[in-house]
Amino acid sequence: MPNTVGACCRKVLTHLLSLFLYHSLTHLLTHKDDKNYVENSGWKNKLHDVGIAGISAFDSVKCLHCHYSHYLGKPEHGNLIGEWVHELLSERGRE
Repeated sequence: MPNTVGACCRKVLTHLLSLFLYHSLTHLLTHKDDKNYVENSGWKNKLHDVGIAGISAFDSVKCLHCHYSHYLGKPEHGNLIGEWVHELLSERGRE
């Protein structure tokens, strides 16, 4: 875990970038019929405003297992919370 303010700020910024990429990819990969269904159902804002596993409060962390699985499945997205979970589990030999 980072123990300096600079390292922590870099990690937070990287995490915010990964959330932006997650939303961008979700939008790009969603079929136009599905986009229409979402919009007609009134879910457009919800789909755009939530993150991994329905996370909507981006000032806190929940569902560590979701962040961890996102990190394992797409490590190139830079999910730092998932990376921290991975590091902690690895230290304890529970990976």
